[in-house]
Amino acid sequence: MEPDPRRSRMDVAVAVMNTVMPHFSLMHEMTTDHVHEEIQLLANDVSTMLMETLCEAPRWREYYRSHDQTPHYEYLATQLKALQFLRGGRRWLLKSPEHLEQLTVLDRVFPGAVVVCTHRDPLPVVLSMIAMITYTARMHRSRVPVEQIAASWIDRLERMLAAFLHDRDVVGRERSVDLRFDDVMADEIGAIENVYA
Repeated sequence: MEPDPRRSRMDVAVAVMNTVMPHFSLMHEMTTDHVHEEIQLLANDVSTMLMETLCEAPRWREYYRSHDQTPHYEYLATQLKALQFLRGGRRWLLKSPEHLEQLTVLDRVFPGAVVVCTHRDPLPVVLSMIAMITYTARMHRSRVPVEQIAASWIDRLERMLAAFLHDRDVVGRERSVDLRFDDVMADEIGAIENVYA
């Protein structure tokens, strides 16, 4: 059987990324077989915060934040159904920071979804995001404005967390699980068992 040429192209893309950004894998591993986040699936419908991570795009950010994301999440669901049809499986596991500010949409499009809230000290999260964004910005900027990027992402993450706290009750306690990030890192299997329980 012939190898899928899309996989070969993805292998090349990952190799190029690892060559030009050798430390990126320490921040966020990317492989051909790795399911990163569904943020790329949302990007297929040109509505996602992914654009904000690729470049400084304040007008895009405000445009994205001012529009109801329901049709884009519905398109995400269609893509997930197609992938499930092709590959099987019974459950979807979604993981993307943008869901923090889309709980109402998430609940509308995926009724009955269980939301797992991983509680983590916000300082390392912000520092990690800033490090990743400034590191990748070296690819397209001759001078990386670290302070400007930091201020922008501190504001962005603060808004996302505020939206999550504001809408948290949209998903009732019966469909919401709280986990401490440190507990997950200490015992992943035990944390997963808690979610299923």
